[in-house]
Amino acid sequence: MKARLKRMATHLQTEPSAERSGVKPAESREVEGTDSPLSKGFADMGFFPFSFEGEYSYRRKTVYPFSVHDQNVYNELSQLTDFWKHDKSAHPLSTAGRIPEELLFFDTETTGLSHGAGNRIFLICYARVNQEGIEVTQHLLMDPGHETAFLAGFLDEISDKDYIVSYNGKSFDWPQVKSRHAFLQKMLPVLPVTGHIDLLHAARRFWKDELPSCRLSVVEEEKLGIERIDDVPGRMAPVLYQEYLFDQNPALLEGIITHNDQDVRSLITLFTMISKRFLYKDQNLTPDEHFAAGKWSSEWKMNRLALQHLQRAVDSGSNTAARAALMLSGMYKKQGNFEESVELLKYTIEHGDEYVSKAVVELSKIFEHQMKQPCEALRCLDRLGKDTFMQDASLVKRRERLLLKCESH
Repeated sequence: MKARLKRMATHLQTEPSAERSGVKPAESREVEGTDSPLSKGFADMGFFPFSFEGEYSYRRKTVYPFSVHDQNVYNELSQLTDFWKHDKSAHPLSTAGRIPEELLFFDTETTGLSHGAGNRIFLICYARVNQEGIEVTQHLLMDPGHETAFLAGFLDEISDKDYIVSYNGKSFDWPQVKSRHAFLQKMLPVLPVTGHIDLLHAARRFWKDELPSCRLSVVEEEKLGIERIDDVPGRMAPVLYQEYLFDQNPALLEGIITHNDQDVRSLITLFTMISKRFLYKDQNLTPDEHFAAGKWSSEWKMNRLALQHLQRAVDSGSNTAARAALMLSGMYKKQGNFEESVELLKYTIEHGDEYVSKAVVELSKIFEHQMKQPCEALRCLDRLGKDTFMQDASLVKRRERLLLKCESH
């Protein structure tokens, strides 16, 4: 393994740094006067020292100015955040009144993939978007004995106004930050209380049945069209960091630093894509995406949006149309639009396969309770086979009640 990593180190040394690739480092606000035998190697990668209470860590800021082709990034984020300023829903994609500059696209690299006490963060990375471009900040733990300075450098730049956007960050990255902060809290500033949008859950909502996996690398390639060349995968981060601690060779970490930088920039694109799909600002949704967005908005009482998405799914005539019609019929029923609800249930019964039984029962309920037509409700219910009645005693009772109503009707 060590020999393999040595070969990888040679490869990593050929990766272009931000300076060599034309991307400019941001002005450093780090405290000067910190000296480290490793500073030269990391200075070549654009890092500067940050000191706190006699400890030190390294921090890098890289600015990616917007080109003519991507100047719309900030405008799109502004439109999305403006929507949530006026919508009072606490939907998981809501930015809760924040402006684009307050969105913190966030990721970490750790010494392991578990939540155990021995697991530590060694790289914290986040991107901010402003009208000129994207600024990526990375905090690097140079030595486990200097964790206080590492976390203090991060806390120096985050506040209660920030709103985190991550990928599996609610379950993994942020709990790790909270855990390490709790361990050192007597020596550190208070950890801000921030909102959090986790795009992994959003990606699963839209694509769990379509993609082989909802790992960020898969979503990047399949949905964002991002193909990483010579990328060092995140799963190698723990091994490379341990090897770095043994060899004290900064080049071992260059590949994972580059990978981490790309991760947070991808989150900006992914957040914009998913939000536009959900808010119906993108007209290129598939029927499955319309259904997913309709279901998700319905769960949060965003009914106008849900009706739009579900109707498009029904109109598609695809395999998704029948279950979309079933859900849409329920929304119309709640609104008192029983005629529309009945038509949608009939569509589901005709095209729905696995949804037929449920649609039949719902149609029978409308005939019985809303339209006061028990005999029609009975005829509808009798479309179910004997096996269905045998599996559900409530259907037998419902049929017996309808028989009595029809006899007295």
